[in-house]
Amino acid sequence: MLREKVEKLKTNLLKLASIVEKMMNDTETAVYNRDHALANNVITNLEQLVNRLEIENETTFIEFLALFQPEAVDLRTVISLLKINNTLERIADHCVNIAQRISMMTSIKNFSNLKTMFDMTHKMFRETFDAFIKNDAQRLVKIIEQDKIVDEQLSNLTDEVIKLIDGCHSISNNAISALLVGRDLERIADLTTNICEDMIYMIEGEIVKHRDFLHMTP
Repeated sequence: MLREKVEKLKTNLLKLASIVEKMMNDTETAVYNRDHALANNVITNLEQLVNRLEIENETTFIEFLALFQPEAVDLRTVISLLKINNTLERIADHCVNIAQRISMMTSIKNFSNLKTMFDMTHKMFRETFDAFIKNDAQRLVKIIEQDKIVDEQLSNLTDEVIKLIDGCHSISNNAISALLVGRDLERIADLTTNICEDMIYMIEGEIVKHRDFLHMTP
């Protein structure tokens, strides 16, 4: 009985994650196509939906803790779900930040590092929740390692932007907007890494934050 209720909590979290993933996909499409209508849908409708579900989930998780007073694995699971729930809302906020920058951009298609960052953050997020469904802690460890690639791409993007800022106002505004988008993507990757760490704790009961993942034993 209790196990069934815990699985229902996981399902609620996955529903929120699917909406956040849609925000990520729609944000990228809006940015590259300069689709203001799609961006506005991210900023208003999807953001409001995420906020509502995040609050509903949090209330449900807390009520579960108070009513059933779970122990051991179940307690660990619900605490982790609470943290992940909040992190998903923060990722949604960064999607909104990106969508709001469209009005300040002309085109960012020439920033190849930025496209790589979009691809990597989407890949990390998608694989994270696939590993969550499969309770695959070792895969989560590998996903965390991918965060280094996003960090490297942000560094490359920063160098590229510095070279482009040559006193031309229009180019400078566009380049700076691209850099700000890159920083939001880097934060999404970091937050996805945090989710992986919480999932590993949920699955294995091991706190892996700040550890060297390359030396973790299987």
